[in-house]
Amino acid sequence: MSNIIGRAATILPHLDAKVDQSLIGSDMAITVQALPKVYLHIEMSQESNEFPPEVWVQFSQNANEFLSPAGLLGLGELFKERLLSLVRIY
Repeated sequence: MSNIIGRAATILPHLDAKVDQSLIGSDMAITVQALPKVYLHIEMSQESNEFPPEVWVQFSQNANEFLSPAGLLGLGELFKERLLSLVRIY
């Protein structure tokens, strides 16, 4: 997780992501336009002595109008794979 947060300036432009205000007090929050009318809000927290690193993916309220639950799961997985591949490259 620290790889993503520490290299956000390099990685985020490849996702067309922007740093956003955290809704839950995480270490970093970003928003990504996943589809023309669907956004993902991603919250990331780094590892601490008490907790492992965590990531929360929140979909815009209208996401279920465009995707089924299986489609939402697939979209979240696709984003995760894209983010991890960028971490490996950059």
